[in-house]
Amino acid sequence: MDWLGYLSLAAGVSAAITLFIQLYKAQRVRQSELIASLSERWNSSPLEKSKELADSLGRDELPKAIRDAYEAASPDWYVLMRIPSFFNTVGAMVERGDLSEKLVLYLFGMELRHYWNLYKNALTAEQLEGIPGFQMLGQRVIK
Repeated sequence: MDWLGYLSLAAGVSAAITLFIQLYKAQRVRQSELIASLSERWNSSPLEKSKELADSLGRDELPKAIRDAYEAASPDWYVLMRIPSFFNTVGAMVERGDLSEKLVLYLFGMELRHYWNLYKNALTAEQLEGIPGFQMLGQRVIK
């Protein structure tokens, strides 16, 4: 191979490395944007209302409140299910590789552990099947 061939090869390798670095940086920016969006959602007024309601009910009253709200098709059902729905969304992002599980557990681990312990016995098996991301994260955070 002559010097022109080596130069072309070097330019191609350099371009590939540059592309890889740009893709890596773009993925990191995307993860940062997702985390910022999730943090904003977690601290939003609707989720604050859900957290206050779930915490006020506690482990003893939450199962009955969920069952009653579900059977009555009450708006409280949706209020109570915002927390599992939030963590289900986060879990789906982890499963798809959009977010790092380690980062999610670092940022939301304490809250996840608290709400998993609160909800895991309050929901029926059928309801839990509908939120596999919450189940997955909940089971991992208690290990």
